[in-house]
Order: sequence, then structure tokens, then C-alpha cells
Amino acid sequence: MAHHSQLEPLDGAQRGALDASLLAAGLVFPPLAAWIYFVVYAASPALPTLYAACKIAQFALPIVWLLLLARRLPGRSLFSARGLAGGAAGGALLAAGVLIFHLLVLRGSDLAAGAAPRIAARLEVLHCATPTRFLALALFLSVAHSFLEEYYWRWFAFGRLRAYLGMSWAVAVSSAAFAAHHVIVLHAFIGTGRFGATVLLSSAVAAAGALWAWQYARSRTLVPIWVSHTLVDLAIMAMGYDLVWGGA
Repeated sequence: MAHHSQLEPLDGAQRGALDASLLAAGLVFPPLAAWIYFVVYAASPALPTLYAACKIAQFALPIVWLLLLARRLPGRSLFSARGLAGGAAGGALLAAGVLIFHLLVLRGSDLAAGAAPRIAARLEVLHCATPTRFLALALFLSVAHSFLEEYYWRWFAFGRLRAYLGMSWAVAVSSAAFAAHHVIVLHAFIGTGRFGATVLLSSAVAAAGALWAWQYARSRTLVPIWVSHTLVDLAIMAMGYDLVWGGA
């Protein structure tokens, strides 16, 4: 009689090791992926495929964690509108800050003059180098992608780090990791010789990540921080449009 082997259930130590390993991979993979698709293959026709593949792999990782360790779906309260007004207000303030920075500091500067052709070159490779296609990309990044980032960075990364490190360190580490892949992207747009600007802008990203982690810890729902993130990304997309097509 044939015997069918079955996988043994994970014991406590194995579950802990797997949990820590998935969390570590979740923190390291996004900047590594950004370096691959925004630096190594920045001008390659394979960029759109690589970008999509990296994003699918990244956002699938918390699902792997759910299936292997949590084995249950998040509660509906994760998607409640609790705290929506505060999230929208905070997002509006942050978005206003982005636009003020663009109009008063960036627009017309040497930094803008250097960034515009680099942004245009990436859009060309991504087949989004027309205003209409850029608008479609901007809406996707601002609405859908921002939700995926909040589910990834706040619900998964911050949530798991909080279980290990407590509130303060979880905010700090998750926000630094959130900013790390933006360092790669910003440096690709800003160019060499302006690392101070890259650090300054990445620090602003980390500060926004810290605010969203704090808001998520208070509200225990993704909706308000998703709305906040969406408003900020819309402002950034408007800034990008002006750099490329507005003569900024």
C-alpha cells in the first residue's frame, strides 16, 4: 500500500523564523527591485516587464505571509472609514506642501532642468511619454498603487515590526525602509552630484511614512492613510507633469 507523505506543521521556532525571514525580505526587496528597474535596466525595453514583475512579487509577499502564517483574512475593520476626515486633512496639507515646494523652490531651478529630461526618458521607456498616457499612469500610481503601498508598508511591514520592536522603533524602521526605495528613484531623477537633494527629499518621504504609520496605529484602518497618500501622490504627479510638459 502506498503511503502519502504530508507536510509536518511548523512548530513555534519554525514559524518565528519564517515570520522574521518574510519580514526581512519585505524590507530589503523594494529598494533592491528599484535599483534593478530604475538603474540597471533604466533604458532597457525590458523595463516595463521588470517593473511589473517586481511590483507583483513585492505585493504578493504579504499574501504569502497570510497563507503560511496568519491563515486568515484581515478583518473588515481594516477597510472602515474611521478617521477618514483626519486622513484627508493631513493628505491635503502634505499635498499643499509638495505643490508649494514645487512652485517656490523647484520650478525654474537647475535641479528641475536636470530632472525633467530624466523623467521624460523613463516615461519614454515605459510607453507613457504623452500627456494622456501619463495621466493614466498618474491615476494608477496615485490611487491603486498608493493603496498597495499602504497595505504593504503600514499593514504588513509596520504591523509585523511593531510585534517585534514596539511602536516607536516600528515607526522608525518601517518609515526608513519605505523611504529607501524612494532614494533610488529620486537619485535616478535628480542625478549624481546632488545627493544632498536626494537625502532631503527622501527624508520628507520617511516623515510622511512615519505620519501614516502613526495614523494607522491610531485608526487601525487603511482607508484614511490611503486617501492621504493618494492626495500626496496626485500632487507629485502634477509636479512631474509640469516638469516634463509645463516648461518648469
